[in-house]
Amino acid sequence: MLLAIRTGLGFLLAGSAFLVVRGFVGLLRRRWKVSVWRLLGGLVLFIVMVLLLVAASSLRLGAMPATEKAAVLAGNNSTLMNLSFLVGLVAELRARRPPLEYSDGTKPE
Repeated sequence: MLLAIRTGLGFLLAGSAFLVVRGFVGLLRRRWKVSVWRLLGGLVLFIVMVLLLVAASSLRLGAMPATEKAAVLAGNNSTLMNLSFLVGLVAELRARRPPLEYSDGTKPE
């Protein structure tokens, strides 16, 4: 059961880091509206993950000590967060942008 909880919390943390990275890179590229929504989405995902982590740590699972339960729950979170940071950075840098000007000299609407 803890493995399923750990995996779910890890994916929430990875999604949060992914959205925050894309939001920050978008802010650096001066795309304010989309970037702020991504940052807020990442923050909300992080808050939900923390609340679920608190709920999962309070589960009573037999005679398992709290330190062992915490080690199991936090097992892969840092790895997933680092990977999602790199994926978010690459995804934002490689995202397609509309052209500033078409080949015939007109500007897109």
